[in-house]
Amino acid sequence: MASSEDGSKRQIKPHEERKIATLVEIGGQIRKEYCTSGNMGPVMMPPAPNLSSYIDKFPEEEEQLSASNRSDRQRQQDYEAEVAVYRALEQVEEQMIVLHGFKYNHGEYALFVGDHLNKKNSARCELKDKDPEGECDFVVLGANYFALVEVKNVTISKQCSDEEKETQVRVLQETLRMSMIQRKRTSLLIEGILEHLQLGQSNAVIRTFTAYPNLMRNFATHLDSINGDIDWSTVLFQEDLQTLKENWGIMMRPAQNPSERAPRSLVSAVDSTGNAAGSDVEVGATDVADNSSHEVLYQAKNILLAMWCLEKGEYNKEKCSLGWTIHEIDRQLKQGEITFESKRRDRNPGVVEVDAIVQEAVKVKYFSEEQSKAFKSKSSLLWIHGPAGSGKSLVLAAKMVHVLKKDKVIVFKFSGEGNNSTVFEDALASQEESFTLIESYLGKHTRGELSE
Repeated sequence: MASSEDGSKRQIKPHEERKIATLVEIGGQIRKEYCTSGNMGPVMMPPAPNLSSYIDKFPEEEEQLSASNRSDRQRQQDYEAEVAVYRALEQVEEQMIVLHGFKYNHGEYALFVGDHLNKKNSARCELKDKDPEGECDFVVLGANYFALVEVKNVTISKQCSDEEKETQVRVLQETLRMSMIQRKRTSLLIEGILEHLQLGQSNAVIRTFTAYPNLMRNFATHLDSINGDIDWSTVLFQEDLQTLKENWGIMMRPAQNPSERAPRSLVSAVDSTGNAAGSDVEVGATDVADNSSHEVLYQAKNILLAMWCLEKGEYNKEKCSLGWTIHEIDRQLKQGEITFESKRRDRNPGVVEVDAIVQEAVKVKYFSEEQSKAFKSKSSLLWIHGPAGSGKSLVLAAKMVHVLKKDKVIVFKFSGEGNNSTVFEDALASQEESFTLIESYLGKHTRGELSE
């Protein structure tokens, strides 16, 4: 059985049961392969923060920023706010699984929630199964709880006019309102999963929070006037994130009294019954003693794990690995707006336009200041150091085609399958330069053959 948003019940169909069984199975495989390290701390998924925005450089003067610059800078600051929460959760000394960037489609949501309204709550949702339905910045899977954290990047300057401050407060009000809608939507999804799986009552708690990493609590005391219905114990400010490691256990404990419901700095926001209105859902008892309840929670977490790694209809279990994370960061950095011709960043500080030969050979229009320095170096021996995606191969390929215009050279590029070796081949081909591709891996050539 599954519940709709209005509380009505519907029967799960056989093909839906098979889909749920697949989710449980895939999630179990992920748990077995990636979540059994034995460490006392959390398992972070992915092992490094999602690179949702390219880390770029922008002019310091506001008047120099174009509309595109402002939009990109805002996305970057939003990303940095999520990283702050990621690092805070990473420090919690508890065995739990943290899913960063949890997204779900309409089909998955409807499977457990049933018929529901659209995001505007104006009509029945008519999305297609693969259409995006919702997301949550962080979903934490604990021993007997689920925690949802929405992250919002809002700063309120102390040195601004009253009019500007009013505008900033309105922004805060809107972000908080939207986050509460997002929290509720994902909470309904988890409730639906638990209700479908459980035979009896499940012993689970669902906690929901909105985090403002760049907003100090002592500067937000006047915000009570925004909305008297807001439960401020579920709003995490900068100070709360700094003490998250110490307070996490209290925050996740089943409610018994106000002092055990929220972080110490948030106690005053909890009502006399210890309940935070509309923010938490408690299902069943306060422990996980019986095996049936434990199995329900285990399967529910597996379902969420599988949903997290679902991309374009395929389960990408490698998404949980550090290797995939590094590859993905490398891929996104290669699409960095500071470098590629399709992305204009000519007003960024230190950016240098490259000549026509380089543009044609390696398909970039600009080098960063560091890349340009390495490219123009006259040194006969140059050590170029940088992380994946920083442009080492692009600079070397550009240097290579320039040297070939003047001299006959022999170039050795040691590489293997699946890396940037094609950058060099493509650069040479663009200049109609002949080359021999020597495959030294897998024993295809001996040392003697290479020396010849």
